[in-house]
This record gives sequence, C-alpha cells and structure tokens, in this order.
Amino acid sequence: MNLVIGSGPAAVSCTDAILKNGESVTMIDVGYRLEPQTQNRIDSIANQSPSDWTEMDRAAIKGELMPSRAGVEKKLIFGSEYPYRIPDADEEIQKNQVDVFASYSKGGFSNVWGAAVMPYRDGDIADWPIAQRDLAPHYSEVEKWLRIRRHDDDPLANEFPYFSNCNESALKVSSQSQQLIDNYKKYSNQLAQTGMYFGPARTAIGNECQYCGQCLFGCPYDQIFSAGEKIEEFLKLLDRFTYLPSILVKSIDEFESGVVVRGKNLENDSEFEINGKRCYLGAGALNSARIILHSEKIYDRKISLKYSEYFMFPIFQFRRTKSAMTEPSTALCQIFGEVFNRGISKYSVHLQFYSYNELFRQTFENSFGFIFKLFRPFFHYLLQHLVIVQGYMHSDDSSEMEISLVQVQSGHPELRVNGIRNPGVKSKVNKLISLFRLNSFRLGAIPLGFLKSVGPIGKGFHFGGSFPMTNDTPKHESGRFHGTDPTVEPPMYSDELGRPLGRKWTHLIDSSVFPSIPATTITFTVMANARRIGYESTKRGAV
Repeated sequence: MNLVIGSGPAAVSCTDAILKNGESVTMIDVGYRLEPQTQNRIDSIANQSPSDWTEMDRAAIKGELMPSRAGVEKKLIFGSEYPYRIPDADEEIQKNQVDVFASYSKGGFSNVWGAAVMPYRDGDIADWPIAQRDLAPHYSEVEKWLRIRRHDDDPLANEFPYFSNCNESALKVSSQSQQLIDNYKKYSNQLAQTGMYFGPARTAIGNECQYCGQCLFGCPYDQIFSAGEKIEEFLKLLDRFTYLPSILVKSIDEFESGVVVRGKNLENDSEFEINGKRCYLGAGALNSARIILHSEKIYDRKISLKYSEYFMFPIFQFRRTKSAMTEPSTALCQIFGEVFNRGISKYSVHLQFYSYNELFRQTFENSFGFIFKLFRPFFHYLLQHLVIVQGYMHSDDSSEMEISLVQVQSGHPELRVNGIRNPGVKSKVNKLISLFRLNSFRLGAIPLGFLKSVGPIGKGFHFGGSFPMTNDTPKHESGRFHGTDPTVEPPMYSDELGRPLGRKWTHLIDSSVFPSIPATTITFTVMANARRIGYESTKRGAV
C-alpha cells in the first residue's frame, strides 16, 4: 500500500500516476472544508444565473476582503478562512519578515489559487537534474486535467510549449485585455527586440464559465480547478483508493521494507499509526519540511528556502474602456507576458495582466474613503483605464527565507521562518518598469511606477527548495542522520525521485525538491513533477 500525505495539487497528481500503475493509495489528510452553512448558501446561488443574483447573494460570495495597494493580505474563498485553518497551536508558524501560510484543507491552496498555468523552460531550470523533456509526458496529463486551451498562434509557445491538444473553445477576454493584445500584435516585432513577448493566459477554467467576475472571491459554479474534485473522482471510480481525513501527520519513520506514518486523529485526539510500502509527502513546502526535520530529529539548523519574488504595478491605458466596470468577464489573469532582457535578468521575468475586477474599486474605496465617494465619477474614469501587472522573478534574483525546527520548553518543536530581503529586487523592478515606459506607445499604456509594490517575502506562495533534487546523491541507510552529533550536519538534498537524506521509501513530491524557483507559475510544475515521481517510483521499483 502506498501512502500519500496531503491532498493538494502535488498529492492528487502523484496519486493519479500510482493508481494508473495498478497500485493502491491511501491518502492521509487533515482535510478541512468550507463550512456547511456557507456551502449550502453557495450551492443555492449556483442554481441561479448571475443575472438573477441579489445583492445579498453577491455579498455571500465576496465575504469581507479588504484589498489595499499591496493586494489582499489573505485570499479567502466565499469569505471563509478554512484553507488557512490550523489543527492546533503546535502547528503555528513563527514568522519574521515573511508572509507565508500552510494549508490543511482538502485540496490545499488550490482552493484559493489564481488558476494560472505555465511550464518551466529549460533555460530557467539549468541547475535541475531533470529537464523539460522529463516532465513533458506528465505536463501533458496534467494539462488535460486542467483543461488548458491550446492557442496555435501563441507567441510564447516556442519557449513555453503546450503538451496536449484541448479543443474547448477559448475563453473570452475583456475589452481592456483585447486592447492590450491588439497593440502587441501591431508592434510585436519591435517589442520582441526589447525582449517583451505577450500571449494568452493559460488558466484552469472549465468550459461552463458564466463570466460573472467573481473568480477572486470563489466560483459558485466550480469552474476553477481544485485538487479536491480529483479526490471525489478517485473515490467514485476506484476501489484501490482510500481517503483518510482528520489525520495530522507528525512523523515518517522507515524500516527495512517500508514506512510507518505516525500522527494524531483529530476527531478523538488519539494517536494514529499506519504502515505502508512507500510514503509520498506532499504537505506543502513548510509542512513537509516540518515533518522530515522532526522525523530525522534535526533541530535548530537553518535551512534555505528559495522564493520567486512577487511584485505589482498598474499601467494606465491611453484609450478608455467605458464598459470595463460592467461587461461580463473573468476576474482571473487573461494575458501572460514574458520578458527576456539581460539588462534585467538572465532568466525570464513572468508577468500576468489583470483587467478591471471589483477588487480594483474596493482598493480605491478603502484607500481614499470619503474622497472616493465625493469624487466617484473621477475614480471610475481612472478605473476604466487601469490594468494591473503582477510579476514574478527567478529565485536567483529574489529574496529568500530560512526555516528551522526549534526545540522549545513547551515540548513540541516550533517551526520558524525568517525572511532575508534581497536589496537588488527593487532595482530590477524599476528596470522592468522603465522598459514598459520605453514601450508605452507600442503598448498603448504607460506604467505608473510610483504605485509599484514589492510584496512581503513569501507572498504568492512561489517558494520551495528545502531538499533540492540532485543526481549526485550518495546512497545511505535510512535513519543515518539524526542530528545527535552537533558537529555533523546532514546534507539537505533529495535524489531525482524526491527521496530526502538518503531515505529509501519516503518521497517528497511538492516544491520542497525544486533546486530553484523560476518566475513562471509554480503549481503546474509541482503537479507534473509529483506525477513523474509517483509514476517512475512505482513503475520501476525505485530501489
């Protein structure tokens, strides 16, 4: 029996590969879900067309988000914080200059993700022991799940290819987005000379999207992919799959021919223990590190955690879009941009363009209060010109974090995360904004650099690399490194199958094993790599 810990994108992707290899899987998860009262209300709303919604219906979807110039502090789902709920005080993360969270919900952070999907290019993962070709068959399978539409004229496809053919019709884009696309097409050759390339956003949205514009608050129609939906499919179709919720995993120990997973049953506060052939740990970069460090009794050692820097700035389109605030549209990213400019970075810089959504208006209203109400027509005029650019940088150009598991007097080890700011980040963002300013005429928009925002370290959830993969891993007996000799520090790596610290039966399947974090979206490659590990380890025996 194979044990999978977690239920997020990595966990379900790995599970799919193992099941298709004919083996059984038991998934172990805390599995928090949306509160029943809220779920019932949303189900009722989903039975109506958006045109029939009342103001109370819309309020139920939105909850009480408080956006600011820096974005939203914590993205909620129908006003609920359940994706961030923690089982007990021992699981609290002590944070210093970081904005990071762990999820114990069914589906993990796919409950609140932005659904943006883009593969990694070889030039951005040159330090990895695997290449894009190793991930390609798994990108293909995941792409089918996510219903990623293929655009044959996508200018980004040469560097960031599609891996499957999806015949679903393309999603409609807003008038603001179309304006940007039209300008790019007109001046694409000149923009390419400065390293700027734009293409349609690849988003994991179903073909029954109602264009209600509520995507960032939660989709009542379940059109945004969540890993939880795959769990329900596994349960319906396969007798080789078991889902065990309400279990908090604390440690994974290995013996000669398998693993034993120990933790706590949250329903009755009793001890939990289960044996398995292999264990696939996909609890997210923070919780996976906590479990491995605790299992190996490695305390008080700082481990580097790589991060892809997150930033934002608005652009002001020269042509006003009068319908921007009223036309039906998705609120998710509609255009991707990739910048290849050595003056900024030797890696690609990834950009996502967001046309008007209700968070724009709420940000102005929260920032200006009475002034917004007094000059509402003026602010509405501004909003009909604004598009938000959200960007990410490669981890080599970004800030980083240190994590450690520290023994404290209370008895249970404490996970600490410390941010280390890279002072060069703002300079790179400013150079990017200057590039936009240089191309303002061609883009039909000018960047408002004075409104730029570099997020707190950890913002955007693009981090990992605590146990990076390497193909130079020596063979060790499981359990060799237990931190009993303070002068000997264990090597913090994993092999190509995600097995950390010389373990034989334990596989890390989330971003913990990424040697670096490229700028493009992280979830797609997390899923593809998790699927690769699950497939290869069960197909060939992986001894």
